[in-house]
Amino acid sequence: MKNNLIFVITDGIQNTVFESQVIIPLLKKKENYKICLVSYEKESKDLEQKYPEIKFVIFKTNIFLTKLSLIPSIFKLKKFLKNFDSYDLIARGPVAGYICQKSADKNCKNLTIQARGLLAQEYFYVRRNENFIKKFLHFIRARSYHNLEKCVYNKKNNSFIESVTPALKDFLISNYKARPENIDIAKYDIPEKITPEKFQTNRIKVRQSLNIQENIEVYCYNGSAHAWQCPEQMIKFFKLKLDENPNSFLLILSQNKNYFEKLLKQYSLPQNSYKVLTLKHDIVFEYLCAADYGIIFREKHIINWVARPTKVLEYQAAGLKILHNNTVKLLIDND
Repeated sequence: MKNNLIFVITDGIQNTVFESQVIIPLLKKKENYKICLVSYEKESKDLEQKYPEIKFVIFKTNIFLTKLSLIPSIFKLKKFLKNFDSYDLIARGPVAGYICQKSADKNCKNLTIQARGLLAQEYFYVRRNENFIKKFLHFIRARSYHNLEKCVYNKKNNSFIESVTPALKDFLISNYKARPENIDIAKYDIPEKITPEKFQTNRIKVRQSLNIQENIEVYCYNGSAHAWQCPEQMIKFFKLKLDENPNSFLLILSQNKNYFEKLLKQYSLPQNSYKVLTLKHDIVFEYLCAADYGIIFREKHIINWVARPTKVLEYQAAGLKILHNNTVKLLIDND
């Protein structure tokens, strides 16, 4: 008889990496578990028709201020878990981790918290350029997130932790006193590598559709236009490569198509040297096969140093050589 797996997420099913980093890895567990995904949302969204193997439960979210503000969320989950005689719990991130730690009862066989990054650091980093008053208020809230992370990952809690990188594991041990023996490096959510046969088929098909000859070196940027992703630095880098080798081409896969097209014109790149596309997630891998190199630049900051960017996993699955600016420790270690 299959055990129950309850997956709890608070960063939402609207997240851009939801399908690749949550749904697909969960579906790999369907042979051994009956899967239920609990998501705290501003508004509900019906996904059961698309993924009938997973039961979706949507709870209304509450604004996080302090740990006390999570009491309503804890109450909802605690009540829901009473429906199960036996279950395993997986929490995505420290907020979901705290809710699960406070909600789990004696029927919980295993509790795993997925450490995806540094929540407090990320929160303040995104808002670092606000005016003084807003910055101060954000600092207070970031401290609340820091205290929450410390509570969740501290060795007083015996929860199992999945860290996305060894660098993040080291940070949790050094700064939050996490138990080293309770932390493992996540591998289950790494996309499978594309077979050489499928890679070649995709490469020929996509290059033909984009009118790219086989002798052209294709550099691919797969991502957004956030400042911390260094879009201008990436374009300056490609411009240098184009000057070195006129048989170079930049393929940008992004939801921010208009932004990149304006930026490319601003840097006076020839129109026949690039293409900007917005694609559905399920065909991104096909287009990655058309490239030779994957570009990932990040600002120098601890949140990037300990990260395992989703785009890195996608580049690796397609077998691309990754070009980076030495700000992500995982990439330096791989080099």
